[in-house]
Amino acid sequence: LYKNIFVSQSPADLGNSIGSALYVYYNILSKERNINKNISLYTGTQDNKNNEKVRGILENYQLRFEEFDSNKKLISKIIQNLLEEKVISLCNARSEFGERALGSRSIIAMPTSKKMKDLINAKIKYRESYRPFAPVCLQEEASNYFQVKHDYQCPAMEKTVYVRPESKQFLEAITHDDDSARLQTINNDSKILLAEILREMKKENITPVLVNTSFNLNGEPNVETVNDAIRTYFSSGLDYLVISDRFLIYK
Repeated sequence: LYKNIFVSQSPADLGNSIGSALYVYYNILSKERNINKNISLYTGTQDNKNNEKVRGILENYQLRFEEFDSNKKLISKIIQNLLEEKVISLCNARSEFGERALGSRSIIAMPTSKKMKDLINAKIKYRESYRPFAPVCLQEEASNYFQVKHDYQCPAMEKTVYVRPESKQFLEAITHDDDSARLQTINNDSKILLAEILREMKKENITPVLVNTSFNLNGEPNVETVNDAIRTYFSSGLDYLVISDRFLIYK
């Protein structure tokens, strides 16, 4: 029905804060209207930035964890575990503004098996088995797996697209019954950890598409702080927790 459409990263009640500010700016102060599609999606808490503080929290709780001295080593370990069908939670950088987890407070897994959807619903999200999960991929790769134009962008996971027929067989965990999926695309220049994971997967000839769902339990908001992340991790069947770009917590 539409050739061009823009949806805010927070179209539900939470977005009223943005709408109120825009209303005052344009309708009361009569400023010139300017549609900016490059609003930052990550504006929340970042208490995971101080590595010494994070290490102190982990040691205080006497948790088992690995500390990596380089991004590359951590990403290699994450991909290895993803290929072994492990489910990994991420708590890094600033948290997202809006209803969707977009890589900073996310749960990720391989989308290749339908049983992954059932596993996450039953052991982690504690919700109905039919509830689907969304995919995430690099913007430059989206048209290879989904029925979209080559330059398609959907950074806030706010629209639904269709999975290519030839891709459905290895994207079972994110394909809805009508062959649709609520895709998030990540800008090719993004520096967030999830983008780096996808880029490394592509480099290693692994399909660079992942399940991406919010890091929370059913009925709870997304995790915000390091302590939130630890509590939620140990209250569920998650296999690993990654904090910042340095720490990998395991059970």
